Amino acid sequence: SYWGDPDGEFFIPIARWSTESSARPSRSFSKPAIAIDVAGTRAVVVFGDGEFQIFDLSDPANLVIVAEYRRDRDLARFEGVRIEGSTVAVFGSDGIELVRLDGEDTQRERTWGRDRVGSVVGAEAIDGNWLLGTNRGLLLLESDSDQIRTLIAQPILGMARGSDDRIIFTDGTSLFIASLQTLRSGRVEEKLHLGRGFHPQRVHAGGQTAVVLGARDVAWVDLRSAQPRLISRISGKEAGRIHDASVIGDQLFLIGPRGLQVTDPSGQRVVDSVDVDARRRIEAAGRHLVIIGEKSLQVVDATPFVTPAPASAEP
Repeated sequence: SYWGDPDGEFFIPIARWSTESSARPSRSFSKPAIAIDVAGTRAVVVFGDGEFQIFDLSDPANLVIVAEYRRDRDLARFEGVRIEGSTVAVFGSDGIELVRLDGEDTQRERTWGRDRVGSVVGAEAIDGNWLLGTNRGLLLLESDSDQIRTLIAQPILGMARGSDDRIIFTDGTSLFIASLQTLRSGRVEEKLHLGRGFHPQRVHAGGQTAVVLGARDVAWVDLRSAQPRLISRISGKEAGRIHDASVIGDQLFLIGPRGLQVTDPSGQRVVDSVDVDARRRIEAAGRHLVIIGEKSLQVVDATPFVTPAPASAEP
């Protein structure tokens, strides 16, 4: 599979040194993993039925389960997860559930079904409340009441929280940026048009940049200036099918059927790759990349890629 992808295209992996040494052994699951989130040294992996496992990342070569959430079987499906302090939010087409962590114990606290919040594509905890990106718009779940407030009344396809607590979200055409206070007044601060052809969907935010996943391409956006600026756009024609992307510092990483791919500092072209087992979703954790596949979890040490002159590099 390292020499070809599901689209039937032959490709030659690019590696300037023995990059496979940066990948740690993978950890297997008994059922397909859907999404992952990372906070500090904890990674939470959620499965399609809403159950999840939390792993300690202290030793990337030996990933240990420190907590696990099991729920009664039903027809509900989940596609996303977010961990915030001692709370884990699992969400998807059937709504959102908040689960409280207490050491190894887990307890479901609150649930908002699809009938109340619609299909949820993103969830962020801000100022004690939960902000949801849904097919009904941007919704605010107020912690001191059972009230659901609509801030933006149009379908949201992707959402993330930036380092300055501003919200970055997309409606499938443009990228919007706003603080919670601005959203409460029904306004946004900035807008970057990406186009229906690009079809922006999932959003990742890290540092002063954001990564936007399109139907086939990936856009890397600079958030430092008053007006968001497109840094680069990586085409699926060059990188193959792109399932997810993340950023560490000023380095862009892509994950897909061709494995982990690393771009040059400008984000314009792929210059390195790592053959990994996990190829579905990716999250940055310090100088490590945490990746899930259909039934695997794997950590890659990104240090050699984000330092100017890796000691292990070879001509």
